[in-house]
Formats: sequence, structure tokens, C-alpha cells
Amino acid sequence: MAETLVIGFIRSTHGLEGKVKVESTSGEIDHFFDLKEVTLRKEQSETVHKVEDVSGSVASLIIKFSGIDTVEAAAKPSHQTVLSSLLIATFVKIVFFLVASKALKL
Repeated sequence: MAETLVIGFIRSTHGLEGKVKVESTSGEIDHFFDLKEVTLRKEQSETVHKVEDVSGSVASLIIKFSGIDTVEAAAKPSHQTVLSSLLIATFVKIVFFLVASKALKL
């Protein structure tokens, strides 16, 4: 299994089409728009889901997973942890550092 990093938490369902509201752990959301799949963890159980669509803002980040098409199905992964490949997460951290460094003129 590839190494992963926690990038967010599913807080609730959103709408009737199987979408979920996600809270980013870093407060940054740009990396969510590049995700193709994520791992969802609840306690000791993990499942991989393909990301179909991402929309919204920091205050209201909405994700649609393939195969989850109803509000009832979206309720199942509520309150789960969202994990991403450590490689993608590391790249995002490097880019964030470079942008922050440039803004601070380090």
C-alpha cells in the first residue's frame, strides 16, 4: 500500500446527488481539484474512491465520488477521513512553501 497523508474530513452530505462536504486539514484546497482518487478511512477500514468532481471554496468544498449517486449513499462515508497519496501531498507542500516564500520574499 502506498503511503498516504490526511488531507481532509468528510463533514456531511451535500444535495441529493451523492456529493459530500469536505473540510481541508490545511485550509488550502487547490490540491483537491487535481485529485483522481482518494482513500477514505473510518476507524480501521479503508476504501479507495475515484473523484468525479470537485467544486466550491475553503468554506464549502464539495466532492462527488464515482458510484455514490444518492444522498443515502453519500451519508455512508460521512465523518470519514480523506487521505491522498503522500507523493501528491508532498508536491502540494513544496508548491505552497514556494508560493509563501515568494510572498514573504525569503
